[in-house]
Amino acid sequence: MKDLPPLVEVSVSFDCTVSFECTTLDLWVLFLKGISGVKSLSVQKFLSTLPLPIFPNMKHLELKRFWHSGKILERCPELEHLCIEKLEEFDWIEPKLVPACMLTSLTTIKFTRCKGQKWEMQFLEYMLGNAEVLKTVTITWENLRMEEEKRLCVELLELPRASRYCEIRFIGN
Repeated sequence: MKDLPPLVEVSVSFDCTVSFECTTLDLWVLFLKGISGVKSLSVQKFLSTLPLPIFPNMKHLELKRFWHSGKILERCPELEHLCIEKLEEFDWIEPKLVPACMLTSLTTIKFTRCKGQKWEMQFLEYMLGNAEVLKTVTITWENLRMEEEKRLCVELLELPRASRYCEIRFIGN
C-alpha cells in the first residue's frame, strides 16, 4: 500500500451487495488511504459508510451507478471535473459546509443519463448555487419525453448561479 500514492489514475468498484465483515472494511479503508494521492478516480458503486481520506491532488472524479451524499466532495479540495453517470440510487445530502473545491477549483460537471428525479434536481440546484468558479454543466437526459425535458431545462436555467460565467448545456431529444 505504501507504493500506491504515486498512482495518477485509479478505477475501482465496490460491490454493495456483499455483506462486509469488519476486516474487509478495514482493507477497503487502507486501500482508499493508499490511493489518496491520485489525480483521477473513477468509482463504481461507492459505499457511503466508508470513512474517506482526503484526496489532496484529485482533479477528476467520475462516479458511476451509486453515490450517497456530498461527503466525497468535501474530501477532494482541488477537484476540477466531476462526472456522474446513471445513478440508480441517489441520496443527496447537502454538506454542512460548502466543499473547498466548489469555492476555488470545480469548473466542470457532466451529468450523464439524468432522469430529472427530485434528488438529482436538488443536487444540481446545490451545485449551481454554490460552485463559484463553475464554467460548464452538461446534462444528458435519459429517456424523457420532450415536454418533460423542456420543463426541466427551464427549471434549471432559472436557478440562481454562484458563478456568473456558468454555461448549462442540455443533451437529449
